Amino acid sequence: GQVCFSSAATGKPAASMQWQFNSGAGWSNIGGATASPLCFNATASQSGTRYRAVFTVDCGTVNSNEATLTVNTPPVVDVQPLDKTVCDGAAVSFSSTANGAPAPAMQWQMSTNGGSSWSDIGGATASPLSFTAALAHNGNQYRAVFTNSCGSANSNPATLIVNTPPVVSLQPRDSTVCDGARVCFSSAATGKPAASLQWQVNSGSGWSDISGETASPFCFDATQSQSGNKYRAVFSNSCGTVNSNEATLTVNPALTVSLHPLDQTACEGAPVSFSATADGTPVPTLQWQLSTNGGSDWGNIAGATASPLSFNAIVSQNGYKYRAVFTNTCG
Repeated sequence: GQVCFSSAATGKPAASMQWQFNSGAGWSNIGGATASPLCFNATASQSGTRYRAVFTVDCGTVNSNEATLTVNTPPVVDVQPLDKTVCDGAAVSFSSTANGAPAPAMQWQMSTNGGSSWSDIGGATASPLSFTAALAHNGNQYRAVFTNSCGSANSNPATLIVNTPPVVSLQPRDSTVCDGARVCFSSAATGKPAASLQWQVNSGSGWSDISGETASPFCFDATQSQSGNKYRAVFSNSCGTVNSNEATLTVNPALTVSLHPLDQTACEGAPVSFSATADGTPVPTLQWQLSTNGGSDWGNIAGATASPLSFNAIVSQNGYKYRAVFTNTCG
């Protein structure tokens, strides 16, 4: 802006005037500056320069007092705050600085609506702005406002992203299947950013990753050797790791007949028995069946659900066939 310095002196005859300046290297005349006031447009580079008027008559020379020029400047931001991504509960800081004369005051502001409106943060008048990030702060923007007598300047807005550790939302469940059957375990977790998944197995010697199993559901064909294994999902993101509950696999063996009934020859009226047993888990139920046409058709024998099947033979039963039908969840 424009600045003016004024000075005057008495004397006879009237004194001539010469304005001088001193920017630190001694006094020098200002060309053409021989009247009062001395006016010019001040620049920041002239701040601190001293000015005086030199009056001269035939009888001598006298200098005015020195006057110092101070040139103030509006704030200019030289360090901008940067976007930050942190985990829920972590410390976060935003920094900003500005030049200006006089030194500008600082006020941090926050916007919760993408920069449409801003509000002062109480007591936040220095850099850095530091606080503990919470999930409620996610997406907030922060800026510094610098103010002095010449104006104000806003820093760029900086956005805060608050991530969260994984939290299991779906737990895998124990599963019981038959040998060779398909089994699936499912699990899911929330978290930001989305958590990666790794399935693990514990067959009695500790937990180990299952190669390539990084999605849910985790499915495979169960074998008897896997019965008793425990399985879990491990979820990880940049904010932490969490394990799902353990799920135990029970693999029941296939149903097998260990004792088959044998053909019987008996006299009419004599007792006869057929025996049969089977192995399986759970313990199989038994139902005896009868065929009167050589095995083409079979029908259940009412109440015959144990071994041996015993009765007294009669002639009409000659040639009948008998068999035991064993049943459990695996066959």
